[in-house]
Amino acid sequence: MHLPPGSVPVLTSPNNVYTRRPLITGDSAPNARIRMVNTGGAPHYGDAQADMNGKWQLQVNTDLHVDPHDRAFFNLAEIDATGSQISTWGFNQLFVTRAPISNPPPTGTPPVLTNPPVLTSSTTVYSLQPLLTGTSRPLARIHVVHSGGFPTYAVVYADANGNWQAPVTTDLIVTPPNIVLIGIAEFDPAGGQISPWTSATLIVNQASTALPPGSPPVLTSSTNVTSLRPWLTGKSAAFERIEIVHSGGFPTYAIVNADANGDWQAPVTTDLLVTPPNMVPIGLAAYNAASGQASPWTPVTLFVNQGP
Repeated sequence: MHLPPGSVPVLTSPNNVYTRRPLITGDSAPNARIRMVNTGGAPHYGDAQADMNGKWQLQVNTDLHVDPHDRAFFNLAEIDATGSQISTWGFNQLFVTRAPISNPPPTGTPPVLTNPPVLTSSTTVYSLQPLLTGTSRPLARIHVVHSGGFPTYAVVYADANGNWQAPVTTDLIVTPPNIVLIGIAEFDPAGGQISPWTSATLIVNQASTALPPGSPPVLTSSTNVTSLRPWLTGKSAAFERIEIVHSGGFPTYAIVNADANGDWQAPVTTDLLVTPPNMVPIGLAAYNAASGQASPWTPVTLFVNQGP
């Protein structure tokens, strides 16, 4: 049974998680917008949209702050479309568990750079602040640095399966014409290195195929979908945040980030609202890091065919 409007959202997923960026679920008022923040207000871990039954899923998008006892404290509240708080904050805690998984790499195994398109000592990137991905020991702390140790490009944690994503936060230092030498290693919480370095060579190609800044996002996947929660793809300006909503602005179907080439993938997280017989009018727009709208809306009509 769903909760009445203005109720504090309730966590229904387990309190034990195996990554610092878990997927959590809960109950709230129907169609409510949910906000999750670290206790104290920062950082903001993410927002979610409940369905008509008050069910919601929230993918934590910033590493949880974990205390020495493996606890992460956070608050949940219902907010309106402008981000204003509707309910009081509800206090929650998670326990970040280092659970064993099948055949994990042993402690101290060098992380392996897995950035596409190749899995060798060189890989091509399209930005001076690319997103790097890799594998390591589960829940390991990964440092990505320039060859020689400085500057540090990223410090991230792997998930329970040893997968990690490292958005580079400092411009890569390029050796002409386009080479960047980096090192990757695992460190303990005290800052001590506990694996050998993995050396990798990045090849920087900044000839981006992204749309110009301010361009309306374009849907590149088919407008014919076979599910109420399809996977949509599209094109926009580089690194912009894309919001996909039902025509009129509510509900929000997905919020995703484009990559350096302006490509984005959006798994719809709320059932599409179908206008008989099978149409769903949606809008797509780009937003900047300050949550300001950065493009006009792109209207699109989806056609739902769920089969017999």
